[in-house]
Amino acid sequence: MFAPRTTIDNGNPVNRSAPLNAGLDGWWMALPTINRGARFVDLLGKADCAFNGDAKLTGPIGRPGGSGSVYFDGTGDWCESTLWPSGSSGTTFTYATWVCPSVITSGSYFLDHGFGVTGTLSTRSMIVGYQSGNYNIYSAGYPTGTASDSQMAASGVGIWDHVVWCGDGGGKLYGYVNGIQRVNITASAWSATFYAGLSFGRPVNTNSSYYTGYIGEHREYLSRCLSSDQVYALYNASRTGYQLELNRISRPIGVKAAAAPASAGRFFGAGNYTVG
Repeated sequence: MFAPRTTIDNGNPVNRSAPLNAGLDGWWMALPTINRGARFVDLLGKADCAFNGDAKLTGPIGRPGGSGSVYFDGTGDWCESTLWPSGSSGTTFTYATWVCPSVITSGSYFLDHGFGVTGTLSTRSMIVGYQSGNYNIYSAGYPTGTASDSQMAASGVGIWDHVVWCGDGGGKLYGYVNGIQRVNITASAWSATFYAGLSFGRPVNTNSSYYTGYIGEHREYLSRCLSSDQVYALYNASRTGYQLELNRISRPIGVKAAAAPASAGRFFGAGNYTVG
């Protein structure tokens, strides 16, 4: 009797009935993409992010529950998609990202929304990164738009952190590191409309402020602010490989995974992906 082994269901990877997936709009994971080239894959099939420079897929690099990561060397690496919708930093949202920095540099950013004018950071953009060793979220173009706090300190170089920022749509911002709420900010003036587009590894349309390190995954809810209990549950679910949130197919070890249907190629390519 072979021990069971599980693979992500290539044709339908996301379990929409899982409570933590309610309202989920994008879920980027570092997984093989045979038919899609080198990309940070959106499991919902909306906005794969193409690699630029030397950005590349790597292993989980010690992250519990991780299946892979994307590495950025800080010298011209990023991945992006123009397909992600525009929005407002004053609305309800949740951004959740696993990051492991190789260097922690003030003014470096691992996530950015909003394709503005080429070479311009200050117009219609919302970015997440580091300031003075702390995790920072910034609504560009607004002097009151920066949210950073010493309690949002990064754990350190070479250490994975699960970083979550939530907006409740009523002027409150919440920040979490590894499932624990660190920041509760009243920021009624913190609101800006940002352009469509999404970038990992640098602010969009700039050639500076590059991030150096690994991104394991990123999740976005564009109209849901997770509660503190839900953020903690998400942290734990991600550390155990998303047993409820991903659809899986069980098979005995030693039995080759069946080829995915042709329509599933938009996710991982020609076969289901083994995660455990």
